[in-house]
Formats: sequence, C-alpha cells, structure tokens
Amino acid sequence: MLFFIVVPPYVIGFVLFGFLWHWRLLFWATVVAVLVAVLQYQSNSRADGAGAFIDVAITLFLGLGAAAGVTTSVLVLLGRQSSGRWLSSPNVLPVCFVVGLLSCILWAGI
Repeated sequence: MLFFIVVPPYVIGFVLFGFLWHWRLLFWATVVAVLVAVLQYQSNSRADGAGAFIDVAITLFLGLGAAAGVTTSVLVLLGRQSSGRWLSSPNVLPVCFVVGLLSCILWAGI
C-alpha cells in the first residue's frame, strides 16, 4: 500500500524537473519549487489527524523526485558543457531515476 503512495509523487517530481536542460529554466523552476515547498511545509506542520501522514509522505516523495530530477538536469547540463560522453541524457536519466526510486522505496520500507 505504501508503495502506491510513494511511487507516483516521486515519478511526477522527477518528470517535472528531469527534463529542464536550460540553466535559466532550471534555476527559476527550482526557486519556485523551493517556495512552494516552504509553503507546503508550513501547511503540513499545522496538520493533524490520519490524513496528515499521507500528506507529509506525498509531499516528501514529490520533493525527493524533484531533487532527483534537478540532479539529473544539472548532470546533463554539465555533460553538455564539458563534452562528457558519460553525462549524456541516455546515460544519466535511467541511472538517476532508478537510484532515486530505490532510495525512496527503501526509505519508505523503514
């Protein structure tokens, strides 16, 4: 059951930020995401009841997916600037996605 709470927010966060391969766009999207995360944290800190746990879990894994997506975009952008063959998008996307997803699943299982 927890698997279905963890995976969709992670995938959404990763897709939103994993394909922003322009520095300006990535910067402003990250700034907006941090502001929204701060507002959501303030909202979650005042929540109580059974739905608060699910709300916190969804927010947390959406943020983890976004962080993995930002990491992916930064690595691809650095690979394009340095002509690094191993930092191309076909190499970086699946590795960052799987490593981030496995870490979320393992963390949720604890």
